Amino acid sequence: MNDPHKPRASHRVLGLLLLIVLAVAVGFAVRAALYPAPKRAPLVIEEGAGEESPTARLERLAAVDSSQKTTWVDEIPEFDVSMLTPPQRRLLIRYANAQSCTCGCGFTLAACRRYDSQCDVSLPRVERLRDSVAAGLLTRAEGLREPPARPTR
Repeated sequence: MNDPHKPRASHRVLGLLLLIVLAVAVGFAVRAALYPAPKRAPLVIEEGAGEESPTARLERLAAVDSSQKTTWVDEIPEFDVSMLTPPQRRLLIRYANAQSCTCGCGFTLAACRRYDSQCDVSLPRVERLRDSVAAGLLTRAEGLREPPARPTR
């Protein structure tokens, strides 16, 4: 017959599961005590004189017509290319119009510089492109986006 003092198999399984859960919880507690999470400074967004807040930047970029994100830009505003020859300038413009900015704006590098001159991602990338073109590391534009055809008069 059934012994009332002998635990059933289902009780043994339940007890074993509870023991495993307890061991995992103790393991997490010990880990947290030995390796506390690094303290992070609170995110503070300060608006300086003449600087655009991140929220205002996002709103401004969202208001730009999405078709402008890949529009061809013939000249990168406020960007020194005086050390480049005219063919090198055209090569730089082709590369800048062919590559996407990685800041998340969705613009090409050239369009990002036009619509978001404060972008801290596109500027160094365009500078590296310019320096590579000036050093002769980039000499061909095969396979890159072509400039749009100019209307004839």
